[in-house]
Amino acid sequence: MPSFALAAIGKDRPGIVAAVSSVLFKQGCNVEDSSMSLLRGNFAVMLVFSAPDDASVDTLTSALKPACDPLGVTFSVLEVDDSARTPNPTHVITVYGSDKPGILDGVARVVSQAGGNITNLDSRLVGSAQPIYVLTIEAELTGGASLEHDLREAVDVDVAVSAYDADVL
Repeated sequence: MPSFALAAIGKDRPGIVAAVSSVLFKQGCNVEDSSMSLLRGNFAVMLVFSAPDDASVDTLTSALKPACDPLGVTFSVLEVDDSARTPNPTHVITVYGSDKPGILDGVARVVSQAGGNITNLDSRLVGSAQPIYVLTIEAELTGGASLEHDLREAVDVDVAVSAYDADVL
């Protein structure tokens, strides 16, 4: 069975997940991995799913269009290779500080330069008068690298690196 990825975003409203999942089910697809989130009033969907052998990017796009267009959802379907090694997070990086441009860039650069692989990332602005940037990253870091010092120098905000505990998360 081929595997596909679907990325979609639209103004949040009831029915987006139902519309997308219904089309995929009717096409004989099986959603295997998903991540969905509300981002400042926009609902974002990322799915990886298997499909029947005769499915293609074109047939899936054609099937999804009538369901997504009325909801104002923009989407893209692409074929993916899901046989690659799946990285396993070893550490959690938390960042907390006054919002300013470059925090995500600085953290991502330090993790990348250390040979780390970001496996999950969430960020939020909290507050309105003086927004606080809150960033949580799960990463596979080779050799259990301790990056706190390098991260603090790169972004000048509070940073903590701790071992990933699958039982807690």
